[in-house]
Amino acid sequence: PNVPLTMSETAFNERFGNFRSFIETVFGDTMSTFIILSNSHPPVRTNRTKIFNLIFKLCAFLWNCKVAED
Repeated sequence: PNVPLTMSETAFNERFGNFRSFIETVFGDTMSTFIILSNSHPPVRTNRTKIFNLIFKLCAFLWNCKVAED
């Protein structure tokens, strides 16, 4: 049902929407920086969770270094 939102709900939706947009931008920038994480690259095929986690953590670390320099 279409029920009008309260002021509190509207404010929450606005904050959450801004946060979600920021997160989507970070993921997009990360995938364009680290091609291994992008959809245009063949997927990382491993059944070893530790290896995948290491790759992901290294990308996150390098991304944080990049952001700190900007």
